[in-house]
Amino acid sequence: MLEELVEQFDREWYANATFYRDFVSAELKILGDEICRIIKGQEQEIKQEIVRWIEQKIDTKKPTMAIYLYSLCLCLEQTPVFAEKILDIIFENDGYYSKNTMYFYAYQLTFYVFTSKEMSEERVRAKLWKLFLLVYKKFMEASSLDLSLIPRENRNQDLVIVITEQILNTNHGPTKTTLDRCKTIMTKMNKKVLLIGTNEIMSLAGAMPMAETKYGRTRTEFVDMEEIEWKGVKIPFYYVDGVMPDMRILDELLEVIRDLAPIRVVSIGGKGVLANLVNCMIPCVDVGLCPSDLETTGVEYQTLGRKLEKEEVQLLGEVGLSERNIIESIFTSSLKTQTSHFTREELGVPKDSFVITVIGNRLDFEITPEFLEMLNSAWEEDFFVLFLGKFEHMQERVERYPKIWQSSKLMFTNDILATLEVCDLYVNPIRRGGGTSSVEALYKGVPVVATQYGDVAINIGDNYCVDNYEEMAWAIKRYHSDSAFYREQSDKGIKRAEMLFDTDTEFVRILEEVDCREKQK
Repeated sequence: MLEELVEQFDREWYANATFYRDFVSAELKILGDEICRIIKGQEQEIKQEIVRWIEQKIDTKKPTMAIYLYSLCLCLEQTPVFAEKILDIIFENDGYYSKNTMYFYAYQLTFYVFTSKEMSEERVRAKLWKLFLLVYKKFMEASSLDLSLIPRENRNQDLVIVITEQILNTNHGPTKTTLDRCKTIMTKMNKKVLLIGTNEIMSLAGAMPMAETKYGRTRTEFVDMEEIEWKGVKIPFYYVDGVMPDMRILDELLEVIRDLAPIRVVSIGGKGVLANLVNCMIPCVDVGLCPSDLETTGVEYQTLGRKLEKEEVQLLGEVGLSERNIIESIFTSSLKTQTSHFTREELGVPKDSFVITVIGNRLDFEITPEFLEMLNSAWEEDFFVLFLGKFEHMQERVERYPKIWQSSKLMFTNDILATLEVCDLYVNPIRRGGGTSSVEALYKGVPVVATQYGDVAINIGDNYCVDNYEEMAWAIKRYHSDSAFYREQSDKGIKRAEMLFDTDTEFVRILEEVDCREKQK
């Protein structure tokens, strides 16, 4: 199967490279995606062999084909060198691609930086950040509107506009983050809010061939909605109908925002073009959705869930920012109301087992062989693993570990709190995301074990963190065998969760800090 696909790919690549100046056919992309899908379950040696074979075909004089082939390499072997090569090609061909295509490329690369710790090399992060800034500059230059700064005294002191790149449903962590902050502004600061959903995240506007292209989900039913109700508060809402970023729509929104002249603009996520253009008129504060890391944004202020590191201060300097642009904060979450209670029998979980849960919508990228080796080394006879979320390649990944495969289950839940009630331990793979679900686990008295990396580590604190997978295996064994330790950690987690749900206090403090800094400029 793989050998046949490789031969077909080789023939199609040859035709593309021979008969076109710089072209990637739909057939070549289909074949490449299928090769990626098959090889992901193969041994590392096979992946490396295919990557070396692909590299031999790359000619940077054909930038679109080169970027596509490097993206295949990146898909199979997530090392910074391939991302950096793609970024270098884009910069070297500035003017060859539209601003939308550059935005598309930047967001596709962001996915790999987010999902892979190895991709977080400072050089790659700096180049990716500079690419986003270049894209914002191109959109600014294309705008027909006056984007000059609106003096603070000329702005509406009673209005705040919140801009989010994606809004989905109440199972979606970023959506809850957005709605919580709107509610706080309205109920604790007594200001009016206009929430704008822009659909800019992982946009396909200007899309070019990339391996396993990622895209952001949308909700077309929101187009006709004028408000969203959240925890008893009705939030005025506008949902962009169209493929963004679109310069015509952007100018229409910018004109409205200039006329409204809110005292403050809050962006959720930070990479959207609209928020970065609005920032020219009104200094924006971005609530980064990855509290453990800096957001690649051009807005004036952004939150960070920890202290800046020395290397990050240097990184900020490279992109024209400084420590003054960062507001250290606690990233707070909220709970979706629990509506059910489940028994283990109802969920197909053995009654007397010690249930380990691993939660996430990117488990295909996060459940690595190293993680499974760790879990296998910690295994006890009564263990059961409940994977919650999206894990399409679970069988090919997990069945290599018979003990885990025979005592595990994958499911999706609409009531995470009810499902956590049947779990004993939340185990977090090395990843950036997962912050919200880890806090939900603590709230239900389920201890968490994670390494000192990513959003989960920021949320749960040192009390639940280990240095590596070897220590994680030891910690899992201790939670299983030491009931007194388990109860102590469970009680501490419940108390910590209470602090992490206090959005009202923390977000008001953040906005007050932004006001203070703006007045001091």
